Amino acid sequence: MAPRNSTSWDAGRFLKTLAYFDVIPLFSCLQRLFKGQTQHPINSPTGAKRMGVVLVAGATSALGQQVVQRLLAQGYQVRSLVPNLSQGQEILGGEADLIVADVTQPDTLTSKTLGSIDAILYCPDTALLSAGINAQSPTAFFDVQNLAQAAAPVLSQPGETTFFDFTYPSTSLKELWGAVDDVVMGGVSQSEVHLSDSSALFVGNVSTANSGGFASIRTRNFSSAIALGNYQGIKLRVKGDGNRYKFLLRTEEKWDGVAYSHSFATVSDQWMDIEIPFSALVPVFRAKTVPNDGPIDPNRICSCQFMLSKFEYDGALNPQFTPGPFQLEIASVKAYGGPTLPQFVLFSVATSPQSDHSESDSTSFSEDEEWVRSSGIPHTIIRLHQSTEITGDRSLEVASLEDIAELSVQVLAQPEVYNRTLARAIN
Repeated sequence: MAPRNSTSWDAGRFLKTLAYFDVIPLFSCLQRLFKGQTQHPINSPTGAKRMGVVLVAGATSALGQQVVQRLLAQGYQVRSLVPNLSQGQEILGGEADLIVADVTQPDTLTSKTLGSIDAILYCPDTALLSAGINAQSPTAFFDVQNLAQAAAPVLSQPGETTFFDFTYPSTSLKELWGAVDDVVMGGVSQSEVHLSDSSALFVGNVSTANSGGFASIRTRNFSSAIALGNYQGIKLRVKGDGNRYKFLLRTEEKWDGVAYSHSFATVSDQWMDIEIPFSALVPVFRAKTVPNDGPIDPNRICSCQFMLSKFEYDGALNPQFTPGPFQLEIASVKAYGGPTLPQFVLFSVATSPQSDHSESDSTSFSEDEEWVRSSGIPHTIIRLHQSTEITGDRSLEVASLEDIAELSVQVLAQPEVYNRTLARAIN
């Protein structure tokens, strides 16, 4: 006979949890085989090399295609702005994250369409042709103006970069997060994560039966550790139910290893921005502090987790815990306190062959350059010249289309080039 205070334990859910997080590799492999999956789903939010969400306007142009490929190779989350879905899929592939909008039509560039973004690269068709620059066709001023005005409300604050943007649901987000509840320790709490149009919902029912009392959602291990050493901490945008939750980061790939935790209170039905300095994260193992482990290494983030638990730390009870149904709505997870990086990379065509290619010569500025400068958005302008137009004894590095695309991606991670103009000649 079962003890009076016990509740039936779900062994099937226990095995399913272990399989989802590859704790039982052979079982996970067989499960994928029966589902027709040939490999593990992509399990990193950013490829784990770079963080951030980048919008590429003009993604189907020759330059735009090169830029998209390099951003993805660097690990960025890329959203490609395309004129229509079929053309975008044909040129960029069926797996690309496409946004159908027209930069000439401001009403198509809504906050809901764009989602939260960290940077924009504008690659207009008129800037480059396969044979080189069409110097007689400068970039369209109103296109740039429309794009900058639409992006300004959804751009991250300078010094912030996006870890997870739940305002823009995607298949990769859905495949990355799973539930880890007290069923792994004999409990009966249950939780799950739902992606809505504008947020993620961490919902469920937490029970103290069978000496349990926690529910959580956790990411699979990222394919490579994410480096956040240039940032001060993590910023959450959440709406809770009055419970006190935990946010945890892990710096090792062990299933049951040390995590770095911070507790935060919520106010029922109220959006809150929670800043968690890395210095405030406490090393814990099964809700017990492990002071000998020292501070977190922010350059080695392997996974993260949200949790509701009846316990705080070292046997103390959570002062704002209520068993039963719960809900935590999550809009985003960002890193904050980093350097100011370029957030608008504009490709511009030189308006005069006599330009000295410097920022001080205002006569060489095109209208789109002036607009970007006056927008207040941290930017880098890459002004392009035909190599045949360079006069006098001034020289520019002559670059290929591939070189220009690589340069545009590299400047996104270089604080020293924000609000600067870089001149390049192209064959």
